Amino acid sequence: MALTYSTIASIAKYPCSSVAGHKKGVIYRKKYGFFASEQQDFEKIAQDLGLIRVEGDELIYKRHPLVYLVEAADDICYNVVDLEDAHRLKILSYEEVKALLMPLCTIPRMEERLEEFDDTDAKVGYLRAIAINTLVNKCSNLFYDKQEEIMNGDFNSSLMDAIEEPLRSAMKAIESVSVKKIYNYSSVVQKEVAGYKVMGGLLEEFVPAYLKNNSKYHSKLIELIPKQFLTKADDDYSKIQTILDFVSGMTDLYAVELFRKIKGISFPSMS
Repeated sequence: MALTYSTIASIAKYPCSSVAGHKKGVIYRKKYGFFASEQQDFEKIAQDLGLIRVEGDELIYKRHPLVYLVEAADDICYNVVDLEDAHRLKILSYEEVKALLMPLCTIPRMEERLEEFDDTDAKVGYLRAIAINTLVNKCSNLFYDKQEEIMNGDFNSSLMDAIEEPLRSAMKAIESVSVKKIYNYSSVVQKEVAGYKVMGGLLEEFVPAYLKNNSKYHSKLIELIPKQFLTKADDDYSKIQTILDFVSGMTDLYAVELFRKIKGISFPSMS
């Protein structure tokens, strides 16, 4: 994609190596941002951009300042837009969505404005737009007010977790309802559970095949891997990453169909 160093750093929410991640309470180490194979590349990016390195044996940097804005944009859209989708899918009623979004709609005469729309989809769309506008403005102001801490790498919170009340509580309520009623909705959970089986099943087949390649079956499986994913490296680490890249780049439909075929659940057309 030829991304600039600044763009790459701005989407690296956790600028630490894989062995240094999963440290609760430290915002830039909650997860990890790069694997051992990418360490040299990220180190060069961090040095050129002047990211603050944390002292110690492991490779850990504090966040690029723009990460906070990218994270806020993701948090806002993820939570608010999902409510609109849930309404269209009839998972949540208009009254439920309105009750969740109204605390985020701080402009005057909201009730009167909503009455101008004829259908509930349009009303939800308007609520969504005003709520997002409110959150964008609040996060922008907070980013400006906290810029010294952010530039020094000492701001140990997301912008969304630091916005003022009652907006913060309103977002927590949305997150709670989303987890209970949207993400754990029966059809969603069924797809998620099936996804675990499909992803795990594909890895169980392709990883041993590429690492060992000691049978005709393994050779046939390797032939199914597009050549751009194959590596010239001979170490297991690189080979496993190759399979992970291959599987993670699949569309849902392609992954399911390939899983069904290599497991013998369905067969390709014989014609």
